[in-house]
Amino acid sequence: MGRWTGKWASGPWNLASWTRSFGWDIGAGIVAFNPFTDISGCIVGLQSDLGIIKDGSDRVSQWIDQTGQGNSALQATNAAKFVWTPNELNGYPALVADGIDDLMQSSIFTGGLVSQPNTTFFIIKGMNGGIANRVCSDGIGGVNRQVLYTGKPAATRVWKFYAGAETVTTDPEDEGGSYHLIIVVWNGANSYWYKDNSPRLGPYNIGTLGIDSLTLGADKDMLQDAAFNYVSLGLYNSLLSDANITLLQGWANSKYNIW
Repeated sequence: MGRWTGKWASGPWNLASWTRSFGWDIGAGIVAFNPFTDISGCIVGLQSDLGIIKDGSDRVSQWIDQTGQGNSALQATNAAKFVWTPNELNGYPALVADGIDDLMQSSIFTGGLVSQPNTTFFIIKGMNGGIANRVCSDGIGGVNRQVLYTGKPAATRVWKFYAGAETVTTDPEDEGGSYHLIIVVWNGANSYWYKDNSPRLGPYNIGTLGIDSLTLGADKDMLQDAAFNYVSLGLYNSLLSDANITLLQGWANSKYNIW
């Protein structure tokens, strides 16, 4: 089991000391690395074990942004609230949507529009649902839209991306199966994504639209509500480096044991 050393490792530098310096060991346990503060440029950071405001029935009214910028996800209507559910992934809870009318939404981001290039990550599990499931989209400004979703061009729902142009991958969602780490680098015709610990997948041309707010579980018109379980997500206002992608992958598996 890995543990926080409490100090920066000194040279000579190697992979083991470098990863310990950021608070985790590859393949080891939960330690101190924080993806929302230890990688610069994060403007939204949500995690299912932090910042949850819920009622006695575990219906979530607020999912508090951990970056301190106030870009939290909200829902006031009981029937549309995600349900906080314990012990969903490696002992951690998840926010579970019903695939019918559940969604959460932020206000316009502090600072407004986040243009491309930008990067998002999600730790999610797809459940059995309809023809198109929105994991995350821009729910306020109809012109500024970045959408991660899944759909069924044939018998199997696959991952799709949209920011003015649609990209349809051949990778199946794994409905009702496992949790996955999905990282998307939104960068016009040179966009790409990662699933779990995969190498870079792409490039794809997804269009050039930015994003100025957050909607989880629906599109901008509050339609096609998603059947997904949410554990964590982050939005960064830049194209993350390969080193930071590796940090995210290492942290996600160290904490949640995804693969």
